[in-house]
Amino acid sequence: LFEEAREAFTTVGTAHHPSLVAVWLGLGWTALAQGEPEEARVLFRKALSAHGRTAVETMDAIAGMGHVLMLDDRREEAVELLVLVAHHRFTAHALRRQVAQWLQDLEQKLPPQTYQERVTAGHQSTLDDVIAAE
Repeated sequence: LFEEAREAFTTVGTAHHPSLVAVWLGLGWTALAQGEPEEARVLFRKALSAHGRTAVETMDAIAGMGHVLMLDDRREEAVELLVLVAHHRFTAHALRRQVAQWLQDLEQKLPPQTYQERVTAGHQSTLDDVIAAE
């Protein structure tokens, strides 16, 4: 369904419509659910680079990127992104709860000092830093 929506936006010439961000996000989460983290990474990056995305959509895309990093065993980088999402005022409640669970899992898998250093770095990160890095 998401793929059909993307194709429809492209066909009718509205490929830059703000609603397309929701399509990229939906396809990204679907790709993760289907075990395709590289495809998800591409889709979350598209969402982050889209014009007209909302702050809530930005947090959703960053959380998706953080989850992809977890799956890639890039746990330290994942912590930084997920901490930013966990503490941002525009993060949806359900996403905040999911991110908190992922952070608990990561805390168990990293040495305590490393985890705490990455949490501190995540608190110091800004949206501009994260978006520029992606």
